[in-house]
Amino acid sequence: SFELNEDHFRPSPMSLLTSLRVLRKAGMDSLLDFLVFLPAIAVAHLRGRWRYSEKRRIVLDEYSQLVNRVMIPHVRIVAVAGTMLILISSRLDHWLYPLQEKRLFEIRLWVCAASALLWAISYLPKVKNRIIWLYDGLILVVALSFCFMVYCTGGSSSRYYEAIDLVILSMLVVNNFYYKHNLLCGLIILSGFLIGSLLAPSPWNMTNFLTALFFVVSTIFFAVLLTNFYSYAHFQEF
Repeated sequence: SFELNEDHFRPSPMSLLTSLRVLRKAGMDSLLDFLVFLPAIAVAHLRGRWRYSEKRRIVLDEYSQLVNRVMIPHVRIVAVAGTMLILISSRLDHWLYPLQEKRLFEIRLWVCAASALLWAISYLPKVKNRIIWLYDGLILVVALSFCFMVYCTGGSSSRYYEAIDLVILSMLVVNNFYYKHNLLCGLIILSGFLIGSLLAPSPWNMTNFLTALFFVVSTIFFAVLLTNFYSYAHFQEF
């Protein structure tokens, strides 16, 4: 009278000993009974795992769609606000680096053009399901442009590492769902900062470089850590 129930074989950690205990409770004491029902047990276990994975996939798809709907307007707002701030802050170039003002302003114009292009691309239907990658591109375009400004304004002596920190914080503001994306972007930004600082044809300033490196690494660390906390809280709430 023993009947297999797939609920007994959910994909929770279930060893062979646990399976034998379930069988003994069902009245299957002999090894022969176990061997007879072994194929059915395996099939039930696999079906239970398949149903669990299918439900998990459906939940993850629904969560991903919800995240995309939440992120799309935020990405567009950040793109517009970031473009305005980049243009407004160009006045700082005149005060800090007057000899490089024209070159830096050209870099800002290119960044604004790229941001405007990504903002327009965000309205394409096919992009809405991959908005996180578009936002990663936006963050990297802005951050790496500031890394190039670091190269142009003294490398290890440059003050533009502060702008890189702001970009990393804006990365956290919009994307607090996928910490791996922020980790990858953070590592790329850090690499760009190191290249801009170490390869710049300018006198070496160890004190300013270590200070800048400390703040950039710290900002990336806390951005990734907070994203991990927020992403777990968001998914649990969902």
